[in-house]
Amino acid sequence: MINEAALDIIKSFEGFSGNPYRCPAGYPTVGYGSIYDLHNQRVTMDHEEITEMQAQDLLLRDVAGSLGAVTRLTQPYLEDLNENQKGALTSLVYNIGSGNFRASQIRSLIKRGEINAAGNLFWQWRRAGGRILRGLVRRRARETELYFS
Repeated sequence: MINEAALDIIKSFEGFSGNPYRCPAGYPTVGYGSIYDLHNQRVTMDHEEITEMQAQDLLLRDVAGSLGAVTRLTQPYLEDLNENQKGALTSLVYNIGSGNFRASQIRSLIKRGEINAAGNLFWQWRRAGGRILRGLVRRRARETELYFS
């Protein structure tokens, strides 16, 4: 699992909603930014309301999946990353998805052993739906701060 600082970033920027809503990228979402429900079914705008406890379960499941992607996609340099770096990367993957992370310059730099240089590129992921969003600018700044702390 990731550290509390990274989990706090995810929770604070995703926010909680028991009712389905469309995220800025247009995906139906529930809880703390989950696009799949407790039964691994894609969330729809007709999805039933969930409790904060259920949202917490979804969050922990999705964070574990995001951390798994970070672990898999940063080999053999995973052991060179500290807990804050792993947490910041997990928050990024939680938000942008593992496919986008796989194709990112951040991952490419880590795979070349350029761990510090990778941390300077979080800002590149500040768009949703083709627009720069203030919330994503702030989130990437917090992730970058955690990465280097």
